[in-house]
Amino acid sequence: MTSPSVCRAGIRVQNMRFWRVIAIALASTGNAAAQAPPPDRSAALFAGEWTGIGEGGAHCYLKLDLNGRGWALIDAGAGELLGAQLRWRNQQQNLQVDEITPVAASPRLRTMPLARLSLSSGFNGSLRLAWQAPPGTCQMQRTDVTARQLSQARDMLERLHSDAGKP
Repeated sequence: MTSPSVCRAGIRVQNMRFWRVIAIALASTGNAAAQAPPPDRSAALFAGEWTGIGEGGAHCYLKLDLNGRGWALIDAGAGELLGAQLRWRNQQQNLQVDEITPVAASPRLRTMPLARLSLSSGFNGSLRLAWQAPPGTCQMQRTDVTARQLSQARDMLERLHSDAGKP
């Protein structure tokens, strides 16, 4: 038979273990918030040069400046460039186009106005540019990312080619 003081001591040990587990759990959840940064609202998240390809051989170019201005040029395969000047902002890591100013039509420059477009964030740091007249879309990457990926592919092909000649 156990004495009441031994039972009370056992209960105190269990209570201490319970509060220790609670304290550890609370301490570990406090770190989770520190690991997830707040949404980036700076223009630097999207600023830079972007390029991509789309339906029907379309080629798209986007230049977004840190001051919230930019340009969109689309070669939709008809021989003219569709173009517009943009005013944009980063709204909680979503690219928001606030104003579109189409370029003037110019037979000399072979430009046509681009009156309507939309930009949306894509997977893995990409952008999706969609337009009307004629309708189309481009999947875009930053030009520096594209250049780095191209360089890595060229290096790999060179290594594969040199290894192919070895027994």
